[in-house]
Parts: sequence; structure tokens; C-alpha cells
Amino acid sequence: MIVMISISIVMLYLLVNAPALLMRRTMVTAADDFENIAVSVVVAVRNEEQYVNPLIRNLMQQSYHNKEIIVVNDHSTDGTARELANFQGNPGITILHLQAGITGKKAAIRHGEQIARGKIIVVTDADVEHPQDWLKRIVSCNAGRDQLYGGAVLCDAGTGTFVEQIQQLEFAAIVRLNAGYSNLNQPISMNAANMAYSHALSTRLIDTDAGAFPGGDDIFKLVSATQQGANAVFDAENPVYTAPETTWQSFINQRKRWISKARAYPAGFMSLITAIIGAGHILQVFFLPLMFILSGDIYYVGLWLVKYVIDVLLLSLAAFETRPSPGFFSVIHVALVYPFLAVYIGITALTGSYHWKDREYKR
Repeated sequence: MIVMISISIVMLYLLVNAPALLMRRTMVTAADDFENIAVSVVVAVRNEEQYVNPLIRNLMQQSYHNKEIIVVNDHSTDGTARELANFQGNPGITILHLQAGITGKKAAIRHGEQIARGKIIVVTDADVEHPQDWLKRIVSCNAGRDQLYGGAVLCDAGTGTFVEQIQQLEFAAIVRLNAGYSNLNQPISMNAANMAYSHALSTRLIDTDAGAFPGGDDIFKLVSATQQGANAVFDAENPVYTAPETTWQSFINQRKRWISKARAYPAGFMSLITAIIGAGHILQVFFLPLMFILSGDIYYVGLWLVKYVIDVLLLSLAAFETRPSPGFFSVIHVALVYPFLAVYIGITALTGSYHWKDREYKR
């Protein structure tokens, strides 16, 4: 009975990862005549002193010109406000600061949306590198459409440390997984580093049950769009590149912030996928080793290896999306370590507190 339950979980784990393993490239339909469409790029920033200057210059140099840039400062405690002051008054650039008592990334984005004049609102992060035609691609895919658009977000290699390689492969695996489900018209995630929607749709997207979470400005918009029957598309062909967290502590805290919002996922397809992936990791980390120790049954070792091989295959395919690829040696090590990290982060994120950008968040 226990063996059959274990086999069922491993098979379900394989099934939910199959769209990523079998992913085929699909192009989001793009329009030809879109140059006259006004676009508002909204960026929420907090403690991004080293990134805001190159970010704004990068956005100004985008090949698509009919745009405005709105940067909303969420009470930064470093030199972010000083850096932003250098752009105050520049044509096409609006610098805003959240009022006292109003905090958080979602609040900052909403503030930017409220003053945006573009027909399309594009959201991104400060620590992101954008290809020159990034904005043009977004506009061409969203011209005249009342939809939620998500683009791929990949992680830079950084200095090549192991924690940075984990992030490289993790981001790329998420892209493959989401692209695979998008081929089935079921996108399961969005990332606010590369997201867009019509101005009309922005007034209807609600962060349902998301007020207690510092993140979720992306995933809860996807939930809201799905509940309203709005179209949601994922574009794997228009990636941006984010900087990796450089320390284990910052990496773990960022992932805690991501996972903590899972408590607010409504029952449905997205929650089911998340639960099965989590169950697969827990099975590999705790249950299969324990049952092998107690029973000596080799079946448990075999199931552990099947789960491990699934992860190796997924990360090997994901490695082709990275720049540069960390190599197969890193893949097999990340596949071994990542389930343990995921279980630890998941448990602590759902039961404890964590720090992010000089703020403490409690369960």
C-alpha cells in the first residue's frame, strides 16, 4: 500500500512536469501596425540604488519610442531617492514616492497604474536587463488585446557560484514549465519583472486576498484574470535577465517571499500543480529515505532515483535557456540539492518570518 502511494506521487510528479519536458516553441501572435500605441512602463523600487540609473537609461534606449516611464519609490532606505532625483523633470519620466503609511510593491504598482496614460501598462523590476526590442515585442503582442501578458524571466550567471547556478537553472526550469502549460492554454505563473496588460484590464485585476503578502503582484493578477475569463498568454521568446541573489541568506529570503503567498492560492489547477510538486520533493527528502531505512525495500531506492532523474532531465533542458550554460556537472548537483532547499524554504516560509529589503514579514 505504501509503495503504491509512493509510486502514485512519483508518477504524478512526472505528469505535472511533462509539459516542460516536452515543451515545443510556440510564438505569441504579434501585430504589424502598432507604433502609435502609447505605453506606460511602471517600476516599483525599494533599495535599488545600484540599479535604478542603468534601468532608466536602458528603458530610455528601447527601440519603441511611444512610451512613458513611471518609477515609484517604496520608502527606500538607501540612496535610491538620490539616484532617482537625477531624472526628475526629464521628458517621459515620472518619479513618484509612496506616502507615509502606504507601503509594499503592490501598492507602488497600483500607484503607478493610477497615473499611467498608456493604453498598455508594462511592469518590470529594477534589477533587470532588457533587450533593446523588448518593449516593441510586448506592444506587438498586446496591440488591441484585453489580455494579461507574461514574458520569460531568466537569471544571469553572476560570478558562477553554486547559489547563483541554482537560480540560473531554477528560473529557466520555471520558464520551461510555464511555456509547456501555456501550450495547453493553462499558464501557471507570471513574473512582475516582465508583465503587461491593457489599461482597461488593470482596473479589473484585483489582488484578491493578497494584502498580507509583500509579493504576489504577478501571480494574483493571473488568478484575477483567470477568474474573470480574461485571456492570459506567456511569451518564452521575449526574455529579460535578472541579477541573481549573491548570498544564501538573500536567496532563501527571496524564495520565502515567493512561497509565502501560496497560502492565498485559490483551490484549482494552480494549487494542484504546486501541491504535487511539493509532495514530490517531500517524498524524496523525507519519506523514501525513511521507508528504505525502516524496511530495507529496494523499491524505495528505485523511486528516489526516478524522481532524481526527472529533475535532472528538466534541469538539463532548462540549461539550454541559460547564458552561459552552467554545464551538466552543475545540473546533477543542483538536482540533488534543490529538493532539500525547496522543502526547507517551503516549511519555514509557511510557518515563520523572514526579512526582505529591510522589512520583516511574519506569518
